[in-house]
Amino acid sequence: MLKDYRRYIIQIVDNTDHTLFPEVKAELVRWLKENKVSNQQIKGMDLLERHLREVREGKYLQVDELYKNLRHEPEMEV
Repeated sequence: MLKDYRRYIIQIVDNTDHTLFPEVKAELVRWLKENKVSNQQIKGMDLLERHLREVREGKYLQVDELYKNLRHEPEMEV
């Protein structure tokens, strides 16, 4: 699953206009809230945004690093 996540992050960075993400994120967050999705999943959008930024800046996400740190990322704290 984390391999797929990393692959999708790289595809998004390579194939989309990053200036559109704030608008897309806002729309997704609105929809998630309306559908009473857990706050932790909503906060996951912040983590996704950071990972997209890091890959755009040249950081290559490592699957083992994602696995080790995912639950302890600042964006995922309760």
